[in-house]
Amino acid sequence: MVRQFEDKVAVIVGASSGIGQEVACLLAGKGAKVVLQGRDSGRLEESLALCKKSNGSAKSAVGVTGDITETETRKKLLDKAIHTFGKIDILIFSAATATPNKGIVDETEESFDVQMTLNVRSPFFLVQSAVPYLEKTKGNVVLVSSTVAYVPQAFMTVYAMSKHALDHMTKCLALELGPKGIRVNTTNPTITPTRALRKHDEVYGCDFMEFAQKYNATLHPLYSRCSTVKEQADAIVFLCSEQASFVTGQHLYVDGGYIHSKGNPPPAPDAGENGQEQKAK
Repeated sequence: MVRQFEDKVAVIVGASSGIGQEVACLLAGKGAKVVLQGRDSGRLEESLALCKKSNGSAKSAVGVTGDITETETRKKLLDKAIHTFGKIDILIFSAATATPNKGIVDETEESFDVQMTLNVRSPFFLVQSAVPYLEKTKGNVVLVSSTVAYVPQAFMTVYAMSKHALDHMTKCLALELGPKGIRVNTTNPTITPTRALRKHDEVYGCDFMEFAQKYNATLHPLYSRCSTVKEQADAIVFLCSEQASFVTGQHLYVDGGYIHSKGNPPPAPDAGENGQEQKAK
């Protein structure tokens, strides 16, 4: 494997599972030193072990356990990178939350704030704190967004709003930070089998991934299947690399053609007319 990130240091938020874990392992395998964040200490330790194995060095990966919505956790994460490895070249934000199957009549101020805080506020202030370090290395930022930033999504309005805001924030930061030599981009995944979908299982009372697979022919024209975490992570690695050295303010839709397909996704299983029937059972 080409170790094209041999001299790079990458900070990865949401690295204890899913896309964040996969991209951390890929970067480590390509030579990067990685600083991982996650809320669950057990899963974070698993990610660290995988990264060290991929890199070939026990000193190539360190972690910070904590809630990234908290100012102190964000500070600890950046401090850990600087104190351990001396610099930050890459910042990846791969954490998000949603309240599936909640329409406007069911969202609360609390659920609204939870989504906006993690999906928009936290990446904004993490990038803000990282700017001095990224300016020194002419580094780059990749924020993991979603196809719903482009495609309206009923009963997930707040989540869709937050991802649209993240995309627009990326454009603005690309303009503001470009003169400092910092690139800022997003990847916009389609539905991908990760631990995050457990929330859908709980709401709909079924295996949501199994349900989604039945409709992939209409959802994803390419290959008629869901994306894999490896496909999503590969796109992030590309944006972090020198091959994307003149790419900033862009949104890379890794979606198998989903946003260009006709029509909307089918209704959720047994959701009822107002989208809440299954949840009430």
